[in-house]
Amino acid sequence: MRKEKPEGFVPLFKEKSNEEQFRFENDQWVKTSETVIMSMWYAWGVRKDGSRYEDENGFTVYGYIKKEE
Repeated sequence: MRKEKPEGFVPLFKEKSNEEQFRFENDQWVKTSETVIMSMWYAWGVRKDGSRYEDENGFTVYGYIKKEE
């Protein structure tokens, strides 16, 4: 897994364990529940532009690559 944030990456959510799950909302990380993460994980999984990386704190950060306009 990548250890650096890909260029153009837009974060959606991150997790390290079942107790450490956050969604990205209003430019900040907000602690959330496993139920919310599961629905976000499914939606991320069907994206063709989905991407992920591991941040400096050991979280797997899920998101997508924003296309140039």
